[in-house]
Amino acid sequence: SLLPRLIREAEMALRVYRGQVGQDRARHLAVMVHLLARPFVKWVGQAPLALLPAERAMTIAEESADPGLIGAAAWNLAQAQSTLGHPEVSVQVAEAAIAHLAGAAARDDAPAGLLSAFGALHLIGSIGAVRGDDQRGALILLRGAAEIAARVGEDRNYYRLAFGPTNVAQHRIAHEVERGHSMLALSGAARLVADRSPS
Repeated sequence: SLLPRLIREAEMALRVYRGQVGQDRARHLAVMVHLLARPFVKWVGQAPLALLPAERAMTIAEESADPGLIGAAAWNLAQAQSTLGHPEVSVQVAEAAIAHLAGAAARDDAPAGLLSAFGALHLIGSIGAVRGDDQRGALILLRGAAEIAARVGEDRNYYRLAFGPTNVAQHRIAHEVERGHSMLALSGAARLVADRSPS
């Protein structure tokens, strides 16, 4: 099928491309392919296998000097852990990546792709925290995501993360659902303009 062929070609590009520019392009391509593979594996009912492309994407991203790519791969790995029912591990992955990327993300000239990945890490971390019954930690991460979304300014789809103000609003609703606050969730959903999201 198409996905295995894409994975083979992406892995071959890692071996074939030479020079810094070539290696950077190959790593970006390979990480993006593995980011696609994780939700596909989940969609076809093989969620336990989703950890394989997520871990591979993380390994490749860490070999690059691209903080945005590292952040996107870490988000993907945190998502895989969350899907497998490991919210505490999901939070650990997200918070480790947040700490690693904090310096680069704090720069005034931080690229929007990096900020999107940084914000998305706060969101997946917040979901893991609320599922692990850490309400305070969840709120801190959610507020952090809102601050980052304000810096991004609008909904973007860097690394297919769909991060921005709408994504943060959707996660606020998800928080209320997880906490059993159905009326607050419905109130938030009534105000949400979902078609602003690029996903």
